[in-house]
Parts: sequence; structure tokens; C-alpha cells
Amino acid sequence: KNPTPQWVHWRDIVWRFDVVGSGIFLASLVYCYVWHTKAAYAHDEVFSALQFASKPILQTISLYPLPNNHLFFNAINHWFIYFTDDLVITGRMISGLSFALLMVSIYGFFYRKIQDRVVCILMVMVLMTVFSIFGFATQARGYSFHLLLGWMAFIQLYHFRQGHDHRHLFWYSIAC
Repeated sequence: KNPTPQWVHWRDIVWRFDVVGSGIFLASLVYCYVWHTKAAYAHDEVFSALQFASKPILQTISLYPLPNNHLFFNAINHWFIYFTDDLVITGRMISGLSFALLMVSIYGFFYRKIQDRVVCILMVMVLMTVFSIFGFATQARGYSFHLLLGWMAFIQLYHFRQGHDHRHLFWYSIAC
């Protein structure tokens, strides 16, 4: 008996906002905030904010000199110009939020697999300290956002391989 297929739920992306997941989310945001307050603006952040994100949207997505390799990130950051003049701060907020969602998603994915909270929490704590992950989360350069989308793409391919449900390929294409 085949059940009627349903649309792929967001839970398949493995968000786990239980008490532990919410704690990981808040701890990740606090961790990013602490580093945001300690880190001076980097040249790339300021250049991207001034030369790309602050321009009209068509110019933001079509101008592609070497430093603007973060087109989608700058296009998202562009819309914050209507709320604030400091697009570096909003870019850092996007990066911090991406970092927090990435940590919750990693926790949720591995918790479903191994069912051990302590191991999953320790794994997330180790990942939070990896410089190539949190270092990019503290800068408005789009790498943290890219990591989140890459992780989402991986999860969708994983679920597709498990059940060969082609709806996961839709979310994979969105994440890519």
C-alpha cells in the first residue's frame, strides 16, 4: 500500500529546535556576537558592502569583478539598505544566523542517526571552534551562508539516496 506522496517537509532539512537545539542556536548567536564585537571590519567586508550590496539590485547581481564572488549573499544583504546604512553589520548578522542554523541542523542530523545528545552536543561544540567555520561566521563575506546551503544540499542528497524520493532533488537544486 503506497501512501499518497506529500511535499517534502522542512523537517527533512533536519532543524531540531527542541530545548537542546534552541540552546545550541542561542549559544551560536552569542558566540558570533562576542566575536563580532572583537573583530575589526575586514577590507573584503567593507568593499563588498560599499561596492556591491549598497548598489541597485541589478548592479549587485550583474557586476562580477573578482571580489564579488558572493553574488547571492550581497543580493540578500542589499535589501537591508532600507533599514540601516551599515551593510557590514547586516552582513555579519546574516553570517551569524547562518552559522547558528548550521549548528542546529548538524545537531539535528546526527541526533537522528546516533540518538546520543551528549555526543552530538560535543560534536557541535568542536565544530563551533573550527576556525574555517566560525571565522567565516564572524565576517560579512558569505562563506557561512554558503556552508549552510552546502549542508542543506548534502542533507537533501542523503535523503534522496535513502528513499529515492525525487522531491528532495527540488530542495537540493534550491540549496545549490
